[in-house]
Parts: sequence; structure tokens; C-alpha cells
Amino acid sequence: MRITQKTIYALQFLTYLKLYGQNRFMQVKEVSEHQHISEKYLEAIVARLKSDNLVSVKRGAHGGYMLTPKGLQASLKDVTDSVEVWSPMNQYSASQNGNTILNSIVKNLNMAEAEYNKLIEGVKLEKLAEDAAQSDSLFYAI
Repeated sequence: MRITQKTIYALQFLTYLKLYGQNRFMQVKEVSEHQHISEKYLEAIVARLKSDNLVSVKRGAHGGYMLTPKGLQASLKDVTDSVEVWSPMNQYSASQNGNTILNSIVKNLNMAEAEYNKLIEGVKLEKLAEDAAQSDSLFYAI
């Protein structure tokens, strides 16, 4: 598994909300302009974040998105799980095939994925926002 541009954009969006949208709803257009991300692409990402309850939405002229309590506590793993739809390590079940070499490969990949997941679980949005605030650049922190 790797961190894709989609995950990076999701992190930029969430970090922006954390830094500048604490007590107000922010529109995707505002964030997309400040972060130089396609508004349409960001809307698709935000829809996934909303479906996983990392952001809440308010409709209307003064509507937009705000971090939920779950979003405030989000980790890189939470964000990755929300916006990424495919993990190559989960696509094959070796137990269905008697191939011992393949079973060994899948077992090792699953162990590596578990370690990777443990690592990215420790990367929290709160820390990313602190780093971004200190560096004055979301691109640097993420």
C-alpha cells in the first residue's frame, strides 16, 4: 500500500479545516482555491470523508464542511481507509489455492501490511496541523 495523491489531497483538506475552520463550515471551493486542487476532484474526495463521518456537511448558502469529533482524532490510516478503495495485499486469498509459495508470499505481505497499518495509525491529523501551522505551509507538513 502506498499513499496516493488522493490521500494527500484528503489530508490537505482535513488539515485546512483543522487550521482555519474550527468554528465554521468551509466550502470546498475555498479550500480548493487555497490548496490548488481541482474543486470537482476535491468534492469527490470529500464525499468519501463524509461517508466515513470524518466531516459533517451543512447545506445552503452559508454551508460547507466541518470536522467531526471523529475527524479531529483521525489518523493517516483513517484517511487512507476512507479515500482509497483498493489494497493489492487484500486482493488474493491464498487459502483458496494450494500453492505453498504463494501462501508464503501472501502471509508475508499481510504481515507487512499489518506493520504498515500500525505505523500510519500513529500519524494523527492533530500533529499534521501543528506541523503545518509552524511551517506555514500545508504542502511541507504533508
